[in-house]
Amino acid sequence: ARGPGADAVPGGHRADGCRAASVLMVRFCLGPEFDDLAAGDIDRVLDTVCELAREEIRKAGGCAPSSIGSSLIGLFEEEAGREDHAQRAVRAALAVRDSLSVSASPLAPPTMVIKGLSVHAAVATGTAFVCRWPPAAPGGGEPWIGGEPVDVCEALLCPAPPGEVHICDETRRRTRETVTCGRLSGPGAGWRVHTVRPAAGEPGRRFEREPDLDLMTGFLGRARQLSTPHLITVLGPSVMDRSRLLMEFHRRLAQAPDPVRVLNGSVAEAGDALSAPAGMLAAYCGLARDTDSRTAERCLAHAVRTVADAADAAELLPPLRSLLAPVRSGGERRLLLAAWRRFMALAALRAPLVLVWDALHRADDALLDTVEQLCADCPDAPLLVVVGAHNDLLTGRPGWAAGLQHAMTLRLTPLTEDTLDHLLRSVFLPDTDAA
Repeated sequence: ARGPGADAVPGGHRADGCRAASVLMVRFCLGPEFDDLAAGDIDRVLDTVCELAREEIRKAGGCAPSSIGSSLIGLFEEEAGREDHAQRAVRAALAVRDSLSVSASPLAPPTMVIKGLSVHAAVATGTAFVCRWPPAAPGGGEPWIGGEPVDVCEALLCPAPPGEVHICDETRRRTRETVTCGRLSGPGAGWRVHTVRPAAGEPGRRFEREPDLDLMTGFLGRARQLSTPHLITVLGPSVMDRSRLLMEFHRRLAQAPDPVRVLNGSVAEAGDALSAPAGMLAAYCGLARDTDSRTAERCLAHAVRTVADAADAAELLPPLRSLLAPVRSGGERRLLLAAWRRFMALAALRAPLVLVWDALHRADDALLDTVEQLCADCPDAPLLVVVGAHNDLLTGRPGWAAGLQHAMTLRLTPLTEDTLDHLLRSVFLPDTDAA
């Protein structure tokens, strides 16, 4: 909405006038994953994520008077005893994003907790026009916000990619001491936020499974100290519980002072059974979905020759090339998995490596054998394999990890649900025992 002049204030509102403030705009976008949901369920998704955003805005000392569809606006004014309103607005923007996603690193695109939901945010600072309704309410009622910061914020938000927070020049000037940014191209394009330094006395992020994360982090430390492969199996009936724990583990590793390379793979319920190991290999080689074939070939060859000697590289390159190909022959699955296993073993010998598998209970025997055998293939490597699976994994594979010397199983028990948990269960996972 464009900022009106004083004579355009809706009748009965109390015009507070022009004041220095920061405006935060958040937009939630829904992908094709939501196409089959009923309109009422889509409304519930948007209402829930908007309420999550309001909560983060309130925690930072702002107010979010209303939302329109998938968009929300927040106002941050000067407040005695608190840091500058621009810094609080940027912190709130990042808190909203991080409550719904996990970033592997400050420069990497975040992974959304809800697949198909993306978060876009922008902050602008300047002279805002504020009026409140009803005037007789304590504090003057909910604010109506207009003026230049609203217009600038809209302009910054429109081109913002998923998971990014864009800020204007004035916001950048006010947050220079606490926020690291990158300049966006184009006149008036603003800045992309990378990281923000924690405020003094600011409590850390709360995650109810911190003890489990501590165990997992300690197991990784043990794998690195002993230079031996370790395996963690995370079992639980809830897809959401397992996925959130694995994502939080990835976040913790990314924020550690001595980060380690982490490769993620999720076994699909239907489709290509090799997509998860192929995705891990592509990530190791630095390949994206839109990488052209010539570049992919060059990156794969470089990665293989970096970890293997000339003889091993010559043997590994053809099957790994086939693994990354769009179309694979079904008869060569075990050959491709063997090559993948050998490559990862060599990579772990070169530098500490963490492989995170989700939904491994969906895997066939060939892939399950590969994951178990990998730990046996590199007895002297600092490798951690983390497996997330439904309890059914042990039903079909009662001897899972029994022959491994360094293995641990975490059985997840239900926790008190927060708003996001409830949303995921009621809309996306109505059957919490579903795999």
